[in-house]
Amino acid sequence: MTENIYKSLSRRIREERNLRGWTQEELAERAGVHLSFIGQIERGIRKPSLATVQRMAEALGVDPGRLLGHQPRRRDPYPVEHKVADLIRDASPAQRRHLYAAFRDMVRALRRAPGP
Repeated sequence: MTENIYKSLSRRIREERNLRGWTQEELAERAGVHLSFIGQIERGIRKPSLATVQRMAEALGVDPGRLLGHQPRRRDPYPVEHKVADLIRDASPAQRRHLYAAFRDMVRALRRAPGP
């Protein structure tokens, strides 16, 4: 029974990471754990502590219960917006200003273009 819990946990961690388009390295950095540890968890070689599960859940933006199998996966109503937010979150203030200006200009251009 315990093995099934850890298999499910490793599968859910990998699923959540892949949904965000993150590498194991990105998740490791965001969760404050070593890259090899993420790989070992996802392969079922290592068993994370509850504190590590908490850090990984925070990094992934999900409730720890989701990773532990206590919550069904809810469809993200704003997947594109969250991906854009992830890109912006990792940028410096100067990069954020440039990203905003580029995004604003693209939106303006799209609004002027004839639609399908």
